[in-house]
Amino acid sequence: MSLFAGLDISVKTTAICVLDNNGKVLLETTVESDPHAIADCLCGFDESFERIILDI
Repeated sequence: MSLFAGLDISVKTTAICVLDNNGKVLLETTVESDPHAIADCLCGFDESFERIILDI
């Protein structure tokens, strides 16, 4: 199964939404706009990401 992630990045926080290939929302959360916080959130999935979209 492929995963897709959308990241809406602002100065202080980043909204993250992860979908599976059927469009089912697997995760909707907000983290600090810190690379480690974002990576910790995305690395919690066993499947690989097909595409990650950034909205800055």
